[in-house]
Amino acid sequence: MFDKIRLTDWDTILYSVIIFVPTAMFTLPLIMLAFHTVKEYQAGKAIFRGLHPGDYATIIFCGLLYLLMLFGVRWSWKAPAFVCVEKNGEWACRNAFGYALLRIPPDMPRRIESVISKSFDDSGNEFEYNVKMQIQTEFSPPVAMTLMSQPLVNGEPDFFQKFGYPANLVLLPGTDGSKLTPWHGWNSYGYVYLLDRNAAEAQIKSENEER
Repeated sequence: MFDKIRLTDWDTILYSVIIFVPTAMFTLPLIMLAFHTVKEYQAGKAIFRGLHPGDYATIIFCGLLYLLMLFGVRWSWKAPAFVCVEKNGEWACRNAFGYALLRIPPDMPRRIESVISKSFDDSGNEFEYNVKMQIQTEFSPPVAMTLMSQPLVNGEPDFFQKFGYPANLVLLPGTDGSKLTPWHGWNSYGYVYLLDRNAAEAQIKSENEER
């Protein structure tokens, strides 16, 4: 795991930590309270009998807050934070906890749709690229991530080279200003252009334009 290439969505990592830490801190006292209430049943009953109306309002508020935290943890579990290209060419899209949300075998067609914009510093001189990308396959929902990319000497983003794509990669126009890689596979050496898959798509597109 994480042997060859790893791209990281730092925003998702940060949000996941912000959500998970207070949720864990909130959960531990609840577990201890439930344990002692069950273990010492009569003492637990006495605690609840001694509650005042204002205490119930506090409990309800904390319960709603905890429910929101759990929804946040659910979001962070489903949010991809890493794309890992392993030695055999398999792609693994993992959440912030390291769990693989999607695995793309080496021979499965995939492509990346990206929208790239510049992000300048306060002086307006130095900049980096903000890359919003989607990994698309034929059989799974797209996986969306946001990554930062540095400019190359020629001013282009280093995103595709850092991912392992060849320098002569030709990008195709997508929708709303996005760029698409051709359909491709991946192996232990990297990018594998799928001639038949791209030719078939080009043929369908040409026929649709003629109608």
